[in-house]
Amino acid sequence: MPDSSLLTTAHARHLLRRTGFGAPRAQVAAIVSGDRTRSDVVGELLAFVPAGFAPGGNDKDKQHDKWVKYMLKAKYPLQEKLVLFWHDHFATGISKVQNGTLMGQQNQLLRRGCKGSFRDLMKAMNTNPAMMEYLDTVRNEKAIPNENYARERSSSRSA
Repeated sequence: MPDSSLLTTAHARHLLRRTGFGAPRAQVAAIVSGDRTRSDVVGELLAFVPAGFAPGGNDKDKQHDKWVKYMLKAKYPLQEKLVLFWHDHFATGISKVQNGTLMGQQNQLLRRGCKGSFRDLMKAMNTNPAMMEYLDTVRNEKAIPNENYARERSSSRSA
């Protein structure tokens, strides 16, 4: 379908589900009744300025719950979907990092870079303290090199 075509109800629901965590009826109705083209709607969805969110605290369960609630109620669900995508892509986790502050800082980094240059995001993730902890770089020694970081870097270069 051309970018200049109007969205049907089914297409609006599909787009909202793909760029967020659901398709609220009011939002679908606003898209369909507004005579906006596909290009207009996609432009509006992508027009967000990355906003911060700090789950706070060091209790991993509370941090997780706060983030999920924030994602579901966020003004820009596409940002939340992108942050979740990049979090999954870089595959770090509180279960290994064991530091809520570091994971919160990484969440902020993913928010700032979620729709920017992949190269810039990758460079920032290479020096992110949570990533360094996750890949065991703090236990890297010249006599016994840790392979996690090199393996992850080479796999991201080939992707």
